[in-house]
Amino acid sequence: MKKIKAVIIYYRSKSVRINGSLVDNFEYFYTLWESDKSIQFLFVNATKSIMYNIKLFLSNRYNIDLDCFKNIKSISIFEFISTKFTIVYTSDLLTMQFFNETLVQSKNKYFITELNNPEYIVKNGIYYSEMKDNRIKDDIEYRTKMRFDLLKKPKIQNKVLYVNAPMSKDPFTEIINNIKHKYNLIETLKKTNTNFENIFEKFSHYLYIKTLEYNDPRPRMFHECYYLNIPYEYYNTNNIKDGSWYRYWELQKNGLEGRFLTKDDEIIQRILND
Repeated sequence: MKKIKAVIIYYRSKSVRINGSLVDNFEYFYTLWESDKSIQFLFVNATKSIMYNIKLFLSNRYNIDLDCFKNIKSISIFEFISTKFTIVYTSDLLTMQFFNETLVQSKNKYFITELNNPEYIVKNGIYYSEMKDNRIKDDIEYRTKMRFDLLKKPKIQNKVLYVNAPMSKDPFTEIINNIKHKYNLIETLKKTNTNFENIFEKFSHYLYIKTLEYNDPRPRMFHECYYLNIPYEYYNTNNIKDGSWYRYWELQKNGLEGRFLTKDDEIIQRILND
């Protein structure tokens, strides 16, 4: 296989993951692909079922040129190890760990990350981070961007509260009921990693509850709801300063300033011109 530039996600399991990491990586891939049709978005070790559901999710969520799907592919671990890449990029922590295990062959390796485990640090990587990490020498301060312009605006919005309380078994009944009463909402929808529909057509209000079980590095729903004029609430009773705290309060201060991903973005330009 010839040398290629690629956005990479690695799959350990045989089940699909619909999460912010997938969305972030796709939007950077698509922005690269708009300028360079040779850019690949590769899913290492992903099944045909996973690939089908990922493309279904992307087509439901975005107004995009579906020709990009020709460059969204699954490759085996053997193919990945055998390939000499010009550039690889990912913002997925499990993929970074996989790069360490396989010693990915690439001239340059670009990462957007808020690390929480030293085993994810890839040797000779170029790191961008919203929250500086002392374990990484010379990581570059950077605000992750988003493709709001590609989002399909919801045609319908039911009176439903969409709740994200990452990895917690606590039902948070009192908080949820108070929000539902405040906005006269009828139902509750809880976040899953297997929803392939346009999630923004499933709810009218968003609630993020910061939990003790999970440090969320880069939640993006605050910004997407802001862009789509969907009311959102944030509960962080312990005032824990993870990515959710940083992004929520940064949004209150700056709105979407500096958050729109375009071809002029620093990372996009480095990958295109490298």
